[in-house]
Amino acid sequence: MLMTRVHGTMDRYKLLEWMERCINAGGIPQLVEEYGGRNFLAEDMILVRCWGAGKEVPGGLFKISDPELLEVLKRYTPLKSAYKYVLNWLKEHAAGATATAIPATATY
Repeated sequence: MLMTRVHGTMDRYKLLEWMERCINAGGIPQLVEEYGGRNFLAEDMILVRCWGAGKEVPGGLFKISDPELLEVLKRYTPLKSAYKYVLNWLKEHAAGATATAIPATATY
């Protein structure tokens, strides 16, 4: 079995903040639901990593503390460019969070 360390909990506000930091650093957020034969979403967890800006915006494995967010991740993470769908959902459903636009220079 793949041994992992959980870095904390993640809710919709924390995930929105992390994704925006990644994009603003010039990276692409990756939401990894499965790795090494282990299905993280089945354990209410998600592995996040910032491709292209991982040093500036570290990722890790997080326990999902928001049941609605967990369902959204289960629905969208299998799709190509899943982060775009999740980011749009977060901007609509993370009331009170500071949401910034994706910079025009973002690479997809």
